[in-house]
Amino acid sequence: MEPRTKPKADRALDNAWSATFDWLAGWCKLPPERNPSLDDAKELFKLLYPDGLSFTRLPYKLEWKESKARLDAIRGARHDRTFKKLGGEVFLAHLEEAHEAYGRALHITAPKPESAPTGDVRAAFLATLAALRDYATRVAAHADPDVPGSEAVSAALLAPLATWESRPSGSTGGASASDVTETPATPGAPPVEAPPESEEEALADPA
Repeated sequence: MEPRTKPKADRALDNAWSATFDWLAGWCKLPPERNPSLDDAKELFKLLYPDGLSFTRLPYKLEWKESKARLDAIRGARHDRTFKKLGGEVFLAHLEEAHEAYGRALHITAPKPESAPTGDVRAAFLATLAALRDYATRVAAHADPDVPGSEAVSAALLAPLATWESRPSGSTGGASASDVTETPATPGAPPVEAPPESEEEALADPA
């Protein structure tokens, strides 16, 4: 969200309520013979502005609540008809639009944009182990004593796994040593061993 979105939406709503205040106050000042709906105008004015425009100076979320309460009261008391009788439908529409935009700016009437999901490191780690097991199985299956050179080729392909060393436990993003040691070994393939839990353990077990 741009830094000025909330202040801009706040000013727009303030102006909408201020414009409606001026318009409705004018109707309330006319004599009865000039305004047949004078009583309705006064009732609406009292409903919307019991404390004038002070609510427009409240903190953002409190102002939104006060604005919503007034708009709900208009519909609840059927004063939308008063707006229509006084030719103020455009003011009501402007109020509702500004209020809706204000709610979106505050992430009240619209959900806050979610941040990009982080990758599932543990799932990726386990997927990699599964791929290694599949690779080892396929390579080991090609080692045939009756085929000259096949065992040497298989051993050469599996050599990187035989000499592979893992990072210490905890750097796999949530995959524990048990995730590795519980994996069944592939016949004819070097086992994928779990990384040591600590440097002391690695020294105690140099294999």
